[in-house]
Amino acid sequence: MTEFSVAKISPAAFENVEEIEGGAAEKYRVNLPDLGTVILKLDDESLNGAWVEKITYELAKLIDIPAATYEFAELFDERRAIVSPNYLIPNHDERSGKSLLDGYFGQGNYSYTLDTVFTIIDVNEIEVPSGYNLPPQVKTATDLLIGYLIFDYWIDNIDRHYENWGIQIDSVTGRKELLPTYDHGLSLGFLLFDEECLDLAPASHVQNQSSAFSGNKGRSLSMNGMLVEVISIKPDLARVWIERIAQVNHNDIIELFERIPEGWISHEKKLFAIDLLEFNCQQLTSVLY
Repeated sequence: MTEFSVAKISPAAFENVEEIEGGAAEKYRVNLPDLGTVILKLDDESLNGAWVEKITYELAKLIDIPAATYEFAELFDERRAIVSPNYLIPNHDERSGKSLLDGYFGQGNYSYTLDTVFTIIDVNEIEVPSGYNLPPQVKTATDLLIGYLIFDYWIDNIDRHYENWGIQIDSVTGRKELLPTYDHGLSLGFLLFDEECLDLAPASHVQNQSSAFSGNKGRSLSMNGMLVEVISIKPDLARVWIERIAQVNHNDIIELFERIPEGWISHEKKLFAIDLLEFNCQQLTSVLY
């Protein structure tokens, strides 16, 4: 079995980097010979989370969800990182979900609910991203956003806040399209320590997880509550994405984790993440059948 490759970052490549502000991790914009312009996020030495971005990207490919590419990387001084090539189409400008929400409702004049997000998608006439092999039933950006949120539930992504999705706009035609899904670094129980992974059952973990969204009464919406709301918005499209997840072979998931190079993930986190994906898949299918 072939391990995932690890891009080597030379001292020369790191000489003219641009630091990117925001977020908990150190991030830079770097030009690499093989990958072009990438965003490089340094791995947290205590938690070793680069594997989360890589595995969730590979899982997205299994169900044809448009997703930003992520690859392992190692700096010349042996620090580990994850790199993501630029997903913007040339001559396109990026706008975050927050920018769209503030522009329509006014800054701070809205609750971050699923209804609010879907309203913004509709009023801006946002289209699906071009160049991806989408399921034939997916016709609109709303259909695809349903997929992103179902995917979030599967991978336990609790971080779909309003700057973790967005659109790109053609600077000539003004066409707006939903960006690929990106930034899944808090998924798959990433924040758990190894000893917690040994003691915690996936069912208990999921039961206590909150999503980034608010409920209609202003309270934080649980991941289970988010799933129920998403299915109620477009049950037919939710079924499409859930069936795609259900068709993923469990052995293929195990193989993805076995391809992680040695030392990039602990044995405890690997086992927990695999069990969590299986449990969440069962939860998804149980809602529909």
